[in-house]
Amino acid sequence: MTNCTALSTSLLSPVTTSLENLPARLGKRLWVTPAEFLQTTCAMQVAHWAVNLFPPSLPDSHRRGRKRRYSDESILLVAYIQSAWQMSYKMVVDYFRSHPEAAKQAGFEDGQVISVGQYWERRRALGIWVFWLFFVGMVWQLYRRKIIHAVDVVLDSTTLQAWYHRDPDAGWSFPKRWKGSIWGYKVHTLLCRWSELPIMFLVTPANFYDSLEAIPLLALAVACFGFRIAIVRADAAYFTYALLNYIRVVLHAGSMIDYNLRKKR
Repeated sequence: MTNCTALSTSLLSPVTTSLENLPARLGKRLWVTPAEFLQTTCAMQVAHWAVNLFPPSLPDSHRRGRKRRYSDESILLVAYIQSAWQMSYKMVVDYFRSHPEAAKQAGFEDGQVISVGQYWERRRALGIWVFWLFFVGMVWQLYRRKIIHAVDVVLDSTTLQAWYHRDPDAGWSFPKRWKGSIWGYKVHTLLCRWSELPIMFLVTPANFYDSLEAIPLLALAVACFGFRIAIVRADAAYFTYALLNYIRVVLHAGSMIDYNLRKKR
């Protein structure tokens, strides 16, 4: 993988927008509108960078039917708002149809917003790498604006149930007394403790140990953004000598990782 510090090139250096005009935060949930969210984070520029760096596979040029009218960048931004506001497919499409300013920020210049069925198909066709690159680009934008500091970081993970019972890439999580076992995936996350925002993530089958993905997460964060991590926090699932040595020798950082005495009896 190439060094992602190239994010500082012109592709991800749009004109800085002011944060002073945004309304004051009143709660834990997002308090800005989707249009303000897209404009402030320069989401269209980041989406354009991600799509051009890893373009989705194109359909057969001889296929019948209407040509594609909506850009991949617009599909990516609709998915961005859908995830941030936790909307369903129908809700997010209805929102953009009823809010012309948000539709314009998402690239629907003529006021015509994609249908629910077409949006679902186009979103699946984008592929995982476009979404991952878009995530990396958004973290870079927030880091440039000093919203993410990434000096004090936290390692954590969560399990997600698979949509399909025969998903070939999923796995059974290790059974737990309070919730049993789950057929699905595990999302390994590195978070900025100051902003409580994720700065890197990896997805594995649910039966992967947390400690196995800790070093790759830290290495990716440093390689992509050049973070100078000072302290790493984690629970007892991450207590391994390999991780402790990596934090001390490679990152030159400190660690606060729980030690579970019951594992050693």
